[in-house]
Amino acid sequence: MKKLIIVALALATASTLSAQGLVKFATTGGRVSFATIADGETAYKVGDFLGSDFIGAVMLDGKEVGRANFALSGGGAPTGRLNSDTLAIDGLAAGGSFTFTLEAFNAAYEAADKSLLIPGGPDGLYFGKSAAFDYKTGVAGSVDPNDAAQLMNVANFGVDAYSVIPEPTTIALGVLGLSSLLLFRRRD
Repeated sequence: MKKLIIVALALATASTLSAQGLVKFATTGGRVSFATIADGETAYKVGDFLGSDFIGAVMLDGKEVGRANFALSGGGAPTGRLNSDTLAIDGLAAGGSFTFTLEAFNAAYEAADKSLLIPGGPDGLYFGKSAAFDYKTGVAGSVDPNDAAQLMNVANFGVDAYSVIPEPTTIALGVLGLSSLLLFRRRD
C-alpha cells in the first residue's frame, strides 16, 4: 500500500511539474514607444520608449499570463522592452508553443473604466497592444539549452493616449448649472 501511495504522489508531482511552462518576461526585437500623447503632456514625446512607469501584460486568449514593468537602461533611459524574471506558469505545458500578445499600459489606464474611454484628450491614460507572436515555453530542470525559456520576440508597437468621457450625470449637472446662470443673468 505504501508503494502505491508513493507512486501516486510521484505521478501527481510529475504531472504538476509538466503543466508549468517557463516564461521569460523579457522582450527582444521591437520596442514599445508612444504613438500619441495626451493633450498638454510634457513628460513624454511621440516616439519616446516606455520606461519603468509602464506595465507589460502578456496575454493568452484574452487572459493575462503574467506581467512585468518596462525596463530602464544602465544609464536610466527608458528602453521600451521588458526585462524581468523567468516564471513557471500554471496551465502552460512545458515546451509547448503558444500565441501571445503583449499589452502595454500605465497604472492610470488600468484603474479606469474601459467603457468610458475615448482616444486623445488630456487625461494621460495610455494603452497599446502588440501583434500576436509565437512563444515556446521553457522546461524546468532540463539540461538541454533548447529547453530554456527564451526572450519574447515582439514587433515594434505604440501606445496611444486616452481620456475618460464624463458620465451623463456630470454632463446633466453642468447643463443645469449653466442654465441657472443664464436664467439669473436675464433677471439682472
